[in-house]
Amino acid sequence: MFTRIGERLSNLTPNRFVFRLLAISLLLAILISRSSWVGRLASKLLNFPELRHRVSVDMPSNEEMASASLTVSNLGFGAATNVLIHVKTEQCHLAHYEIDSQELYQERTADIEGGEFNVWLDRVASGARVEIELIGTGLVTDAISLSAVSDQGASNTIDSPTFSGQAEAYRQRLSGVFGEAAIIIKDSPPVHEVGDWVSARPVLAKTIETIASHEFKTVGLAALIVIFLMAIFLRDTYFLWLTSLIIGFVAWLFFDFHVPSYWLVLLLGGLAIVVIFLSERNSAFKILTAIAILGVVLLAVSRYWNGTVSGRWIAGIVASLVTLVMITTSGSSR
Repeated sequence: MFTRIGERLSNLTPNRFVFRLLAISLLLAILISRSSWVGRLASKLLNFPELRHRVSVDMPSNEEMASASLTVSNLGFGAATNVLIHVKTEQCHLAHYEIDSQELYQERTADIEGGEFNVWLDRVASGARVEIELIGTGLVTDAISLSAVSDQGASNTIDSPTFSGQAEAYRQRLSGVFGEAAIIIKDSPPVHEVGDWVSARPVLAKTIETIASHEFKTVGLAALIVIFLMAIFLRDTYFLWLTSLIIGFVAWLFFDFHVPSYWLVLLLGGLAIVVIFLSERNSAFKILTAIAILGVVLLAVSRYWNGTVSGRWIAGIVASLVTLVMITTSGSSR
């Protein structure tokens, strides 16, 4: 049976419907995660409680009564059922104790003189806790025993990592590896040499500074998400032109530096020549038109040789054309 399932899965070819389904599922997951009731829903659907206990003693400066705080909490998903909390003190004189619980409880087999008592709860919901305060003499951490047992297992100390805590630790460890690698690469001599070479070229330095800025990364990520959604839900023709326009707009928005005017003239002239040769006209017309365009370009270059223009126009046009060519080439190669 598993062999046939594997063969069917291997024969599946990814198509736009699959990506649409994944995109919609991801968007729904993001929207739902912003709601406050997600944790409560997960607690109802999942049955993975994790009981944790903690003992903390407040020692007085004299020989008077000491106090100890005992806590049992459920840090997992789902409720722990039939919970028995057992407290026992050794070589201590227990004078009084108080219980503060977020769930209904019952006291069973309380023996204050013996320093031992039990607390019963039918359930401890996810995120709920039971706090017990002990008042007496001779209270030290090693002399207090605290445990909690439920149908789902016994409790661990508060220092024991939970499932969510371990996942967060793995995430921090993974991000830490990339962070250390980035620091090592950044401090290496070859990178410093490249940085010095870039700093000597204002246009290139300004471009790299713009790309590394927080604003560019934020807008760029938003643009990539929009382009991804367009690739899934729009037709290829709309996706082609809208993507090139979005990339060009982002480049036009951020790359604000000045370059010689003839750069823009040469760019527009080259673009016009490329468009002419891509048209369906005869060869003679293409050659004559290209010569005329070159003449206009040379005249414009000589006229605006000493002028400057904002580089954002060149960056926007180049980014749009490069994107258009890359998408068209990749589509035709398939």
